[in-house]
Amino acid sequence: MKFVFWRFGILAVVVSTFGLNSFACAQVNGTGPSDAVLFDEVVNVSNSTISSLPEVPNGQTLQVSVVQGGTVNASLVLLGGGVRSGVEVNVDGGRFTGEVGSGGEVNIISGTGASFTVNSGGQANIFGGTSGVRAFAGSDVNISGGNFGVTAGSGSSVRVRGGSLQSLQIINTTESDDAADVVLSGGEFVLNGNPISEAIVEFDERDVLTGTLEDGSAFSLGPFSIPGVSTFATNFQGPGNRIRLDAAPLPPVRLAPIAVNTMNPDIPSGLRVGQTLTLQAGGRLRNDFHAIGSTLNIEAGSLGERAIANGGTVNVSGGIVERSLTVLGEAVVNVTGGEVVGGISVDRGSRANISGGGVGGFSALEGSEAVISGGVIAAAGLSAGTTELVGGEFKLNGNDFDGATIALDSGDELTGTLADGSPFIFRSELTPLGRAAIAETTLSRVMLPEIDTTPIVVAAVSPGFSLGLRVGQELTLAEGGELGQFIRVVDARLNVEGGQLGFNGQASRSEVNISGGIVHGYFFAGAGSEVNISGGEVDQSFTALADSVVNISGGEIATPFFANADSEVNLVGTEFFLDGVLISFVDDEPITIEDRDVTLAGTLLDGTIFEFELNTPNGFVMSSFSPQATVTVSLAAAESSVLLGDVTVDGTVDFLDIAPFIAVLASGGFQSEADTNVDGNVDFLDISPFIGLLSN
Repeated sequence: MKFVFWRFGILAVVVSTFGLNSFACAQVNGTGPSDAVLFDEVVNVSNSTISSLPEVPNGQTLQVSVVQGGTVNASLVLLGGGVRSGVEVNVDGGRFTGEVGSGGEVNIISGTGASFTVNSGGQANIFGGTSGVRAFAGSDVNISGGNFGVTAGSGSSVRVRGGSLQSLQIINTTESDDAADVVLSGGEFVLNGNPISEAIVEFDERDVLTGTLEDGSAFSLGPFSIPGVSTFATNFQGPGNRIRLDAAPLPPVRLAPIAVNTMNPDIPSGLRVGQTLTLQAGGRLRNDFHAIGSTLNIEAGSLGERAIANGGTVNVSGGIVERSLTVLGEAVVNVTGGEVVGGISVDRGSRANISGGGVGGFSALEGSEAVISGGVIAAAGLSAGTTELVGGEFKLNGNDFDGATIALDSGDELTGTLADGSPFIFRSELTPLGRAAIAETTLSRVMLPEIDTTPIVVAAVSPGFSLGLRVGQELTLAEGGELGQFIRVVDARLNVEGGQLGFNGQASRSEVNISGGIVHGYFFAGAGSEVNISGGEVDQSFTALADSVVNISGGEIATPFFANADSEVNLVGTEFFLDGVLISFVDDEPITIEDRDVTLAGTLLDGTIFEFELNTPNGFVMSSFSPQATVTVSLAAAESSVLLGDVTVDGTVDFLDIAPFIAVLASGGFQSEADTNVDGNVDFLDISPFIGLLSN
């Protein structure tokens, strides 16, 4: 028989938590890891993945130890029956996914218990790590630490003593007598802003419960959505939606200000009422960080995913919120800098003041207030709150708008400039990033910064996000340059000749020329815009919205590619195939592709091979071309004797062509060999392609 020996420190914590005094008193299939000597067979899993375990005779026991690098992926490994009773799986740095049945037990100490299920007669104990567990009728789940998500079904038993809450769903399918028994052990319980002491809380649709668990972890529960997350923080379904509250002693609350940085490893799991924490350079707060009635200052560092502030204040002046921030319970969030990648959702009497920084998405929900006067906002859903936009240059669907309030109908677009000079584009339509809708919104006009129309060249790294381009401005991104995400181009021109353009750029009534560099994904060509792609790379998603034109003659464009209704996509190349059949041209006239649910492939003018799936839109995240979108292919003149870049017309492209090229460029004249991006003009847009031809 093989034995496994647990690190004393971890095992001692586990044993102490559940009142066991020594290894000797641990019982097979007790609550927590048992001593290996009590089992008939012990299996150690490290640096490998197993999908089945050895059979043990009926009535005998098996212990499985999953440590760093090990994975147990066996959906039936612990199902009930005599053969599989008496099985204990202990995860300490490894990974487990499967089902726990009658007589089986899984203990997550560290590592990952990924989406496992506990059936009738089975038990799960979570002490640390990251876990997702679904509890069915007759199961027993105990949680005292870690980062966890739980779905409690009818007849299950779930007790939570500590840890960081990722999600909690209660789904009852029977009458309340058979409802899930969910117990929170701790104190400082507050329901809808009112302290409570009841042992059982019956939840209505809009109820919010806050409190502190036994280990001092703050939590906030309620049916509120989290931006960018498809589940709810808490979701109550069916009859008998209730939680039992079990009073337990709490650790003393630390009221002295807390600074989290590289020098301070003492990081709390959340903030309780009255606490203050400042996140500084090098610091990081865990995922699912809940701040209740407290002050959270984010100056630098990073705040983990799915953060929640219920009451109190959140000040974001720097750093990164990695995914999303949900604010409710009369909390106030002030954003003057930094970056909230996944977005902010303001709900239930809370307020947002955004005057700087970058926000991936913003939602003002029922009973909330928001004032937006600056910063870069990727998308906005201002559906039911009281919202004010402070700025000017407001346009509705490209036309000047001088009203005091505005609401968008489906398909409408609102553009403008915020008080700090940041342009914005808000659309009321469904996009791959979700639906952006604008309900009744107040427009407050102020004096805007003066527009500088001097052409801008970026050849170095810019801040993490860009204020964007306003009417009449022009920016060229050159080799070595980097622009951050969320750039907005409104009535302006953007030239990408090299470098890198950040995630989620958007253009409205603008010209965008991509001849080199990398455009990071989810770029949107908006109404009235023309995007010319002759080189470079679009490395993720690209969307052509209604009334936009996209001309593609080169470059690499990753899928998915979306061509919405009333958009136009024109491809120029040397050959094209439709479902593998060569397309024949007559007199080299462009051909409109009206077929859908077919594959369009070919070779672009610069020699790049491409393939687009012209799928009818179906709701899935894959390339789609609306039947109302115009798609054309044009054959480049194969008989042309023009050698691009050969301005001396001597049959080669070399350093002798440099001076003649500059002369044509400076004169404003035209020569086919100098028109290196083949757009019918010789201008500065030909410089980068010429250099590329010269270097080749």
